[in-house]
Amino acid sequence: MQQTIRCPNCGSTNAAGSQFCGSCGVKFIGSAPPQAIRCSSCGAPGAAGQQFCGSCGARLTSGCPYCGAGLEPSARFCPNCGAGLAGGMPPQTGGMPQQMRGAAPMAGAHPSSISPFLTLLLIVLVCGLGFFSYWAFASPSWLPPLFSSSSTDITTPAISNVTASTTNTTATITWKTDELSSSQVVYGTTSTYGQISPATPQNDPSIPGSTSMGVVTHSISLTGLTPETAYHFSVRSKNKAGNEAMSADSTFTTTATTTE
Repeated sequence: MQQTIRCPNCGSTNAAGSQFCGSCGVKFIGSAPPQAIRCSSCGAPGAAGQQFCGSCGARLTSGCPYCGAGLEPSARFCPNCGAGLAGGMPPQTGGMPQQMRGAAPMAGAHPSSISPFLTLLLIVLVCGLGFFSYWAFASPSWLPPLFSSSSTDITTPAISNVTASTTNTTATITWKTDELSSSQVVYGTTSTYGQISPATPQNDPSIPGSTSMGVVTHSISLTGLTPETAYHFSVRSKNKAGNEAMSADSTFTTTATTTE
């Protein structure tokens, strides 16, 4: 009777001495010296690396995780490649082990894009602070003022208590304002006036070079008037911002010339 062997990979029967399985093409183990193992089911002997019993077909061993050779359940070393079987996975090629999928990155690791982003952000911040400081303290003429020490004054002075006292050739006009301002009177024999009292820099705070901030109690004397004549007049007051107020038209009449 021709002697046969079973393929340790698929369990098919092959002729003794075959180097490859006729069914699956796996190469029969022959590099390691033959070692006898026994089937735990029927007790029949088997060759080292054989995975199935030649008599009953029962699985004899588990495969070596390094070379795939058959092993006895209690084997501590592979009879084919000599690898230790105490535990652990076969060594991985390529140096460092691959990182487990889904595992968190190691502490201290940062994406490479963070460093350039932080650098750019720092540059923009420094440039922005420098420009803001230049705008705030240097106040270049091509930029609007960043800070204003005071709001723009657009309010005119409020005029009140306008009175006139006369002689035959003079008149004294008095009035009050709610803020420091200049004093001036326009007058004439008609409502179109035609004459005006002077407002000097010492009296008009809106005129450059003025030495006065103006007054709140005003008095202007008009001279050279004609006796027994009716005059129209209006008072004017201007504050430091140049806002001018003008009173409504009023009249006065000079007195008659007295004779002795």
